[in-house]
Amino acid sequence: MPEKKQETIKEPIPSINEGMTQISKEELGRLQDQSKQIEDLRRMVLETADKNKLLGFFSRTQTKELPIVKLRQIDGKVIISWSTVKDVVEKDEQGRRHEDQVVRLIFEDGTSKEYSLRIYNQTWTPVYCHRTGVTTSDDGKSTIFKLKRDDNGKEYSVDVTFCN
Repeated sequence: MPEKKQETIKEPIPSINEGMTQISKEELGRLQDQSKQIEDLRRMVLETADKNKLLGFFSRTQTKELPIVKLRQIDGKVIISWSTVKDVVEKDEQGRRHEDQVVRLIFEDGTSKEYSLRIYNQTWTPVYCHRTGVTTSDDGKSTIFKLKRDDNGKEYSVDVTFCN
């Protein structure tokens, strides 16, 4: 009877690459880009303590603008645009300046109302939105932001001139 050969099972020899994973070049590029973005955000957070410094940081580094936009609200209505109706400056006998300034505010519902500029500046409240898109007007002369309100999700299209 022929003798049975005993089979030996060799365990794989640990290689230098143990603990490493192969990924595609596209995935590596995506991970490197993501790592760079995280590093840029970390650097921004370390350098900025308030919004003025944050805006200064963005102007120095010329990165993308923040997607957060502030609209204004008065009497519970969001202001979409405004225009100056009256702007008269007079000096009295004592040389003091007196200003009579009136603005017309156009609201989200299409209505408008005139306010003294002083009253308007003392009573408006901020409405924070996130920018969801950017388009240009039909004539190509102005930039329109597509905005989504943070608190209730309502969407607006507002000329960049009227966003803070």
